[in-house]
Amino acid sequence: MYIHDLSPFIWRFSDDFGIRWYGFSFMLSFFFSYLFIRWMVYRQRSELQPLQVADFVLVCLAGALIGARLGYCCFYALDLFIKFKPEFPYWGVLAIDEGGMSSFGGLLGLFIASTVFALRFGISRIYLYDLLAVTVPVGIFFGRIANFINGELIGKEAPAGSPFSVKFPTEILQWPISSPEKLEQLAPVATKITGTTAENWSTMVANVATDEANRQSITDFLLSIVHLIQDKNYEVTESLSPYLLNRHPVQLYGALGEGLFLFLFLFIFWFRPRKTGVISATGLMLYAVIYFILENYREMDPSMGLDIFGLTRGQLLSILVFITGILLSFIWGRRETLSVSGWGRGHSVKLHRR
Repeated sequence: MYIHDLSPFIWRFSDDFGIRWYGFSFMLSFFFSYLFIRWMVYRQRSELQPLQVADFVLVCLAGALIGARLGYCCFYALDLFIKFKPEFPYWGVLAIDEGGMSSFGGLLGLFIASTVFALRFGISRIYLYDLLAVTVPVGIFFGRIANFINGELIGKEAPAGSPFSVKFPTEILQWPISSPEKLEQLAPVATKITGTTAENWSTMVANVATDEANRQSITDFLLSIVHLIQDKNYEVTESLSPYLLNRHPVQLYGALGEGLFLFLFLFIFWFRPRKTGVISATGLMLYAVIYFILENYREMDPSMGLDIFGLTRGQLLSILVFITGILLSFIWGRRETLSVSGWGRGHSVKLHRR
C-alpha cells in the first residue's frame, strides 16, 4: 500500500521557504495555456491577435486566482471577510492557508476577466469564453496534480483491496476537529518523537476540545509528523501507517476527469466550425457533471456538513453550473451570433458574423 510521502517543495531553501510544486503548477498552466491559445489563434485567424494572447492569459490567470479565493470565502467561509489578526497577511481573505480556493469561484473570475478584456479590445466575448472552455482544463490538470503532491483535498476511504488507494498522512491534521478520539492511537508515535509519556499525551488529548492552546500544540505536533514523513523518515512512516485509512486518490481522478478528459473532448469537439457559445456551454455542463461525480469520492471538510437533500456544497454548486450551461446553450443557440472556424484542415476561415 502506497503511503504518500511527497514533499510540497521542489527545492527547499529553509523550513518554510522554497520553490513549491503548487506555484510551479501555475507556471506550467500559464505556459501551456499561452502556447495552446496562440496556436488556436493562428489556426482560426480570430479577432484575438497573437500579440494579445500573453495579456489575455495573464488577465484571466489573475481573474481566476482572485475569483477562486473570493469564491471560497463566499461559498464556504463568510467569516473570513470579518476575520483580522495582527500578523501578516492581517485579513482572513488573504490568508490562503485557511480554507483554500474554490473551483467555481475561479470560473466566475475567469468569466469576469475575459468579459472585461473583450470589452476593452472589441473582441467577441463569447469566442473568448469558448477559448477558455478548452484551455481551463489544462490548468485544472496541473492544479490537481499539485493537490495530490501536497496531500490536500484527500479522498474518502476506498474499498478493501482497491489497487489505487493511497494512505495520506495529512489526514491526521483533521483529527483534532473531525476525529479527536483517534488521537489517543498516536500515543506510541508521540512518545517516540517527543519523549512525552503516554499519560501526558492522554491528558492533552482529553482536553483537545476545550483547551485552545492545547489543541494548537497537538496540531503543531501532527504537522511535524507530516513533515518527517515528507522528509522520508521511514521509522515515523511505519509507526503511523497502521492508523491511516486507504483512500481514493481523488486528486488524480480530477486530473484525469476535470483536466485531461474534458480538454480532449472539447478540443476534438471543436475540430469543425461551431457557432460561438456551443463550446463554452458544453464545457460548463460536462465540468458540472464530472465535478458532481467526483464529490462522491472527495472527503468533506470536517467543518462543513451536508446541505439540502444530503448533497455537498460542491454538488449544489455543480447543479447550478449545469443549469447555467443549459440556459446559455439555449440562449446562444437561438440568437444571431458569430460563427467561428474549427482548427481542422480546411476550416481555418475568418471569424465572421452571420
